[in-house]
Amino acid sequence: MCGIAGIVRLRPGPAVGQEQLERMLATMLHRGPDDSGIFLTDECGLGARRLSIVDLTGGHQPMVTDGGHLAVVQNGEIYNYPALRRDLTAAGCDFHTTCDTEVLLHAYRAWGLDMVGRLRGMIAFALWDAKQAQLLLARDRFGIKPLYYVEHQGVLRFASTIQALLADPTAPRRLNTDALHELLIWGFVPGPQTLFHGIFKVPPAHLVIVQARTGQVQQRRYWDLPTAVQSQAPRTTAEASARLFELLRDAVASHLQSDVPVGALLSGGLDSSGLVALMRRLHGQTVHTFSIGFEVPGAPQYNERPFAELAARHLGSEHHAITFTLADFDLLPAAVSHLEQPLASATFLPLYRLYAACHAVGIEVILTGEGADELFAGYGWYRGERLAHSLERLPAPLRRRAGRLPGAWLSPAARRVLALGATADLHARYQAWQQIGNLNVADLLNPDMHTAGEATAPLLHPPASSRLGQMQALEAQTRLPDFINAEVDSMSMAHSVEARVPYLDHHLWEAVMGWPEMWRQAWGQPEKWLLRKTLAPLLPAAIVQRRKQGLASPHSLWWQQPRLPAWATDAISSRSLRQHGLFQAAAVADLLRRQRAGQPGIASYLTAVLSTQVWTSTFRVSW
Repeated sequence: MCGIAGIVRLRPGPAVGQEQLERMLATMLHRGPDDSGIFLTDECGLGARRLSIVDLTGGHQPMVTDGGHLAVVQNGEIYNYPALRRDLTAAGCDFHTTCDTEVLLHAYRAWGLDMVGRLRGMIAFALWDAKQAQLLLARDRFGIKPLYYVEHQGVLRFASTIQALLADPTAPRRLNTDALHELLIWGFVPGPQTLFHGIFKVPPAHLVIVQARTGQVQQRRYWDLPTAVQSQAPRTTAEASARLFELLRDAVASHLQSDVPVGALLSGGLDSSGLVALMRRLHGQTVHTFSIGFEVPGAPQYNERPFAELAARHLGSEHHAITFTLADFDLLPAAVSHLEQPLASATFLPLYRLYAACHAVGIEVILTGEGADELFAGYGWYRGERLAHSLERLPAPLRRRAGRLPGAWLSPAARRVLALGATADLHARYQAWQQIGNLNVADLLNPDMHTAGEATAPLLHPPASSRLGQMQALEAQTRLPDFINAEVDSMSMAHSVEARVPYLDHHLWEAVMGWPEMWRQAWGQPEKWLLRKTLAPLLPAAIVQRRKQGLASPHSLWWQQPRLPAWATDAISSRSLRQHGLFQAAAVADLLRRQRAGQPGIASYLTAVLSTQVWTSTFRVSW
């Protein structure tokens, strides 16, 4: 795990300077406290900060071939590097380390750009080919590891963090007004854009190829989800469960490769408990596990502590439990500085606390359960979409009557979907499920701010084999990389901890997404029913039978306090709102009044406004 950075000239000019790279690396000490290095030519410079996980003494970066023709920096882990190393050694390659990064150099020489599709893991890397004067940027299939880039004054800069790109004193710090509009719709900024004008994310499953001598920058997709049911898909529940168990065991085994101890987050839910059970079965050692409980008056529904403790006892883990209170919202400014972009939810705050606890115990690698709900349709909107689609087949009078069902029967999101009608584009339906509320965003933003005025439709590439598959493909290309994975990576690396996500193993996804959708969602079955059945022999029945709860943050209750902390009051004061000029002060004040009066559906907008105000001050952004 590292922070990587680099500079490549797109037109003739001064040689790339070491001081520029040193400034970029200095902003990422938390991502790589163990080592740092720089590689320089006139046209290109690469830099890396290293958190040593594999080959603790021999994995110095950048890695360079003997003749200096190739140089590479890597962030993340290549889980199949032992197998790749064996193949490359058999082909005559001579390795000097046991670090996974060295595989990239030999793989590129052996297979060219096709080598990216052979990698299994969470990875973002940059490889400089001096003979071709070509820089290759690559990001893993699900965007687990971040990679940003910007073109400015004839130079392309890239880095694991936006902070590193802003280390250039001439870099503009301008607001992307369209992205702010989308933040208030989706609750996060969909890629490839960011909230910084001109700074972009390398999309998941993509290469960015930079030709230094022509200035040409191209993007290329290198992987897709399956688009059709496999002929060898399981035919019985017993067969599906057995095959899924082998896939899960293989994924977890690959993610346990490490030269330092590996722990796990343990909420007491199915996903995290199943990971720890498989860890114990694979290596038999006691696992350090971490959970967070919530002490929030009047909101016992947030607290999963009893289930986490039940799972820890059953699995025999060395368990570390921490407590979250409303006072922990004071961590928001520090956490936003690591997020680098605002969010409309505050789930990043419990994560910030959890990974701080991991660091305090000395555990640098953590397995975590993100990705299971995306693969096995565990979120409520998957069930809601299936129900809504069924209701839309009813005769018109019955559909209208269904739309008037009490709020306890239909969520606001479900009402938005039903209002669209059965012929609505899938992208519009997905937005209706995902958007954070029903507020007219224009009423909240400064009227002088020019935006596109509507959310950008997420790219569905390619069309999936079923309606459920299409919804999952959209999820895997938008909310998963740009919210879930971005949140986990930034909050873990804030504390120099590597978070690994076995449920996002692409071998697992290729298999399960190639099965009929009944194995992911079926009438009369609870969500993630096949995963429950598969993990049932390893876990207590109380955990297997739990309905999904998920990590939450009580920001709604925090906003209902009669008095907010001084820093928050100042951030959303009329003075501060006018100073930054992004939001209408009267509209924000009205939102706060409605929130304190108990009106639902408001807190996410307030959190988006607050985190944006803090972000604007932290990064000194103007528009």
